[in-house]
Amino acid sequence: MILGNSEIAFILIGFFVVINIIVLIFLVISYRNILVPIPNLNNTPSQTMTSLEVIDRYLTKKKISGLKVVRKPHQVLITNSYKKKTFYINDLQLYSQSYFLSGMGLDYVLGRTFFATQLHLKNRHVRTMNFLLYLAPPLLLFLFFILSILIIVFYVLTKVNPNLLDFNFFYFIEHYGILNLILIFIIGAYLILLSFNGHFKQNLENLYETEMRPFVKKEFPELYDDWIIARSYSRGVQFTYLFGYNFIFKRLYKYTGPFGL
Repeated sequence: MILGNSEIAFILIGFFVVINIIVLIFLVISYRNILVPIPNLNNTPSQTMTSLEVIDRYLTKKKISGLKVVRKPHQVLITNSYKKKTFYINDLQLYSQSYFLSGMGLDYVLGRTFFATQLHLKNRHVRTMNFLLYLAPPLLLFLFFILSILIIVFYVLTKVNPNLLDFNFFYFIEHYGILNLILIFIIGAYLILLSFNGHFKQNLENLYETEMRPFVKKEFPELYDDWIIARSYSRGVQFTYLFGYNFIFKRLYKYTGPFGL
């Protein structure tokens, strides 16, 4: 039995849906098993500082200008942390308590600061990681959804009125399997991003640590050891879980490092 283009398309759609269900189950289970440590709050000179003051110190030291910083009282998704030369930040909130003045809180603020400033400075590597980690996966899911609807509509139209295939446009799409080729590309690109997600995240972590380690060691020596512990926790989370399903994890929020949700 030879399958037609429409049948192949439906098989591909079903395959991708199953893959996404498996991935989502894996992410939810992994997410539920994450144990967020309670940050260590030591009495240090940094206790009197605010997140905005820390950010300003970094911007001044690096001579970064033209970036507006806005502090938000609520959680800011990393995908919304930098827009139109504006950096949006909030203090780390865990267990209904602010943990800015801790190694983990400092890691969160500096991680988001690094991310926003490098996007502001048009750092090629960070912009690439931003696209691969946070923008491309949900975009591919959206394109898959739209294309699936188009395939269903095309199938129904050609079944109801087979004469449509006499038109060059419909014949070209059906004969050469154009929709199937696009679908295969979307599925393939998504699976590649899925496979390398942990690698991309570690690259971003490496870039951040290389930039911020000397800064923390010099400017916040009393928090350096706690910052290193926070770094280990963040690196231990191997995924960003932003594959178009962040609305699920937002409801069950757990802190997974500065480059998480």
